Amino acid sequence: MQRRRVLFGPVTSGEAERFRRALSAHDTLLFSYMPGANIQYDPQNTTFEQILAQLPPAWEPEIVLFWSPEYHPIPTGLERCPYRLVAALGDWNLGLWKIFDALRMFDHILTDKRGVQVLQRLGFQNVSHSKLYGFDPDLHRRLPDEPKLYDVGFVGNLNHAVQGERARWLLRLARLSEKYKICIATGLYGDDYVRFLNRCKITFNRSIRGEMNMRAYEALACGSLLLYEANNLEVHDLYRDGLHCALYDEQTLEQIIDHYLTHEEQRAHIVEMAWHHVQHYSYAGQYSRLIQQAMEAVPEEAIGKARTFGKLSVSEQTRARVHQYLQSSFVGRVEAALDILNRCPAIESDPVLLNDEAVLCLMLASENSTPTVQVECLQRAEQCLQRAMALEPAHAVAMMNYTLMLYATGRHAEMEGWAHRALKSLPECAPTLLRDALPWSPGYDWFRVESESAFAEMGHNPDAFAHKLRGFYAQKLCFILGELYAHRDALHSAIHMYRQAFELHPQLAQPLADMLWRLNRREEAIAWLERAIEREPLNIEYYVKLASLLHEAGYTARLHALCRDALRLTQACPHLMGYRSFFEHVANDEPTTEC
Repeated sequence: MQRRRVLFGPVTSGEAERFRRALSAHDTLLFSYMPGANIQYDPQNTTFEQILAQLPPAWEPEIVLFWSPEYHPIPTGLERCPYRLVAALGDWNLGLWKIFDALRMFDHILTDKRGVQVLQRLGFQNVSHSKLYGFDPDLHRRLPDEPKLYDVGFVGNLNHAVQGERARWLLRLARLSEKYKICIATGLYGDDYVRFLNRCKITFNRSIRGEMNMRAYEALACGSLLLYEANNLEVHDLYRDGLHCALYDEQTLEQIIDHYLTHEEQRAHIVEMAWHHVQHYSYAGQYSRLIQQAMEAVPEEAIGKARTFGKLSVSEQTRARVHQYLQSSFVGRVEAALDILNRCPAIESDPVLLNDEAVLCLMLASENSTPTVQVECLQRAEQCLQRAMALEPAHAVAMMNYTLMLYATGRHAEMEGWAHRALKSLPECAPTLLRDALPWSPGYDWFRVESESAFAEMGHNPDAFAHKLRGFYAQKLCFILGELYAHRDALHSAIHMYRQAFELHPQLAQPLADMLWRLNRREEAIAWLERAIEREPLNIEYYVKLASLLHEAGYTARLHALCRDALRLTQACPHLMGYRSFFEHVANDEPTTEC
């Protein structure tokens, strides 16, 4: 494969050495806003032209490969890059809504198969499928001295909102812990992660986008049998069921686990075949293929022609940059986004940008511990929101943000009226305002996940997406009203609002259950906790609360069934072991009545 001159980045400090090794077959320079790269930039002050000025004399890249625009801040002027400019887009499911317009800066976008489908629906034709992941042979390797401690293991992110669908499968896995040694782990990295995979006879895996994720390569490289979903969009491109991995579906999960744990010779043969096969998919091989694909996707005469970012208005370009910075993981992203916004001459006449400035100020106030800075930020946020609503009287997003600000600052009497005003304005709010204006919201909660999912599904239809957002924003407003009424001990009003908000806020099941219990509506209280467990099957706090209510009500059979599931979870999940004694105690402390 031809050696190419590649400018690659951004990379985190922890990734720099891995990328350097993986790209060693090419003449590669790394750039980043973090230490460890060949060229370092300050996202707030460095333009892309200034990055290029740091290149060695007589060295020009044939391609600039921008890694993970959903996580890394895009330097100003990137869209004017004189070379091939290609984005490698990974977790679009967690950030596409916010970076959608910023993707117009690139000549081409490489992503997974489902991402190609989503982006094409959104109007991008300069997109194609590529395998973005692989394994690092210097790290992900077989450790012959590690014993096989677990029959089936899983290690990964257990965020209830982000991985809600996978959590239901992990609960099924945990239920096998009475029969097999099951381990569901989280927070393992580097050598600890490698040791864990080596200790698993079978590694359970489930993708979030139908893609070949990192674990799909790493498990094989560490000598474990990969258990992957049969309807994965990409696995059949690389692996054969029964030769390199084992594929499961809704009906066969438990049977396949039983089969491969009772047929050790067959499992060992697949593991050996898979280990040899996966050597073709190290990061070095994957990135060489990816670079060749990117080069072919953008012939020299096509450089710049597919970039449509310059066709956006000044306000639209500013909004795109601000939203992309906020989506990134850059530590100073809020300050940098605010700086971009303040340089826009159109801000005073744009209700979307005024709202966004207010959200940035609210974020700064919540992140800063200096009282004077907090006060200044809150005052500025209030002024921006008032100006945005003056320009656009039906600006429901600004009203919602104003409501949240009033509640956060203890101005509860004012907040109630604004919340109802915002709810009333939602049907009248223009789709462009709903789509473009930032909501003040925390990190990867249910709102973030569900709104991104809705954008991927219906972002190409502005009216349909706006309708979905109206429902989400109504739930956010009902949540804050429920909090207000609960604080006043107005139980019936709080219950009504909490019910409206539950889908985006499953954690409301606990206070909702308490209120219903106080009103002697026991079955309703129990039902809401059961719904919360359906939404977040690995959230042990719901099991604790529900067990306490079932015990108090004397519902022995239901209590024992719940405790049995909870004990399976604590058996399978090392991070939940501290709850085991509670469920053992409550299960053995017999109540006096029965449902």
